[in-house]
Amino acid sequence: MKTKSFLIATAATAALCTSTALAAPSIHSHGGPPASVTMGPPAAATAHVPQGNAVGHAAPASATGETPAGAGVGGNDTGNAPDNTGIADAANLLGNLNAAHASDTALEHASPKSMVGAVATYKSSMTTALAQKGAAQAVVNTAQTVVTNDLATVAADKTAVASAQTALNNLLSTASAADRTTAQTNLNAANAALAAASAQLATDQASLATAQSQLAAAQAAIDAARAALASEANKPLTTAALAQVDALLGLN
Repeated sequence: MKTKSFLIATAATAALCTSTALAAPSIHSHGGPPASVTMGPPAAATAHVPQGNAVGHAAPASATGETPAGAGVGGNDTGNAPDNTGIADAANLLGNLNAAHASDTALEHASPKSMVGAVATYKSSMTTALAQKGAAQAVVNTAQTVVTNDLATVAADKTAVASAQTALNNLLSTASAADRTTAQTNLNAANAALAAASAQLATDQASLATAQSQLAAAQAAIDAARAALASEANKPLTTAALAQVDALLGLN
């Protein structure tokens, strides 16, 4: 009987120890899951992440092929760049690819012997020549109108002189001396008006010729600027190419 009681007590004690061991954490545990549990997301969830990128963080632009918002091509921020409108683009169009990547400082201080410098010189020369051409063309237009009016006046005065001469001739044999004197006076006035109109025509024609010379000089400056640019580019520039260059430089 005593032996049976002893066995029952021993079994109870063993059961109590086992229950306590399962309920209490180990003194070496840090509160994590058992060693059999795998930490982190499953391998399938990270298979698409490029090597070297941490899970949960955005991949750099080089990994996605996208350009970050606000970043300019080539990494240059031209928002506050000096006004060198179209110079690099025009140089690029003319075949010098390196000139297309010139900095703003390089554009401002480019050597006239470089492609960028040649384009900058062309832009300056063309800006002046085009302004001179525009002013000369306006003067020519006005002078041409004045001369046209002068020619009409001279033509009318010649008709008046012819009429006055005819009237005087008709009175020479039949009219009184007073009538002939009046006719002669009219003829003299017509001749005076014709002379004045002819003198004014000569003056206005001289002004027109001066304006036309100024217009021709401005056009010659334009032609010289284009020839110099073609020489620097070492290629013939067609009308279409020149139109593109001028558009890039804001010369239209």
